[in-house]
Amino acid sequence: VPKCAEVWFNELRLAGTNDQAGYAASGKVALQLADLGNVNLSGLMHTAGYGNIDQKIQQRFQDNFYQYGASTNLSLGKLMPKSWGVQLPLFVGYNENVSTPKYNPYDQDVLLKDQLNAERNAAARDSMRKAAQDFTSITSVNLTNVRINGNPQKKNSKPKPWSLKNFDFSYAYSSQLKHNPTIAEDRLTNNKLGLGY
Repeated sequence: VPKCAEVWFNELRLAGTNDQAGYAASGKVALQLADLGNVNLSGLMHTAGYGNIDQKIQQRFQDNFYQYGASTNLSLGKLMPKSWGVQLPLFVGYNENVSTPKYNPYDQDVLLKDQLNAERNAAARDSMRKAAQDFTSITSVNLTNVRINGNPQKKNSKPKPWSLKNFDFSYAYSSQLKHNPTIAEDRLTNNKLGLGY
């Protein structure tokens, strides 16, 4: 006599997952150079597997990431003779973010480190790593309201319309470079020049 059976599973659970620990760190340093200016340094990193205590395994970071930056504000006019009365504020900054994925973005079943270890040619390995990374860098240089005020102790006659004291000069440069697995290179450069009266 033919027989039939029906089985119901109420709960299925996955056991033995690869629960890899991750690490993170951040730091910041601020230096004050008397009245000349200041210097700021900062850094941040995390490794694959890092996440909040309440996050599930699949919600944790799946990349090795680092970010660092440096910037400075300087009053370069302080380095010149006071009698010149030069006002020369300078800002210089650089930031870089690099994210290296745990898995190869072109073949997401394969660990990127396994793919890199299988490649014997060093140049090809570097090219493969660069293509997989999400990279952004920003460089900035600014000179704002550069002017010559003249000797503050010297008593001048009535200022003339063509006097250098009436003019100020500004210049801003910024360059942004990006590349990721879908974009080979995206570069944006801006130059701004200003003259005020």
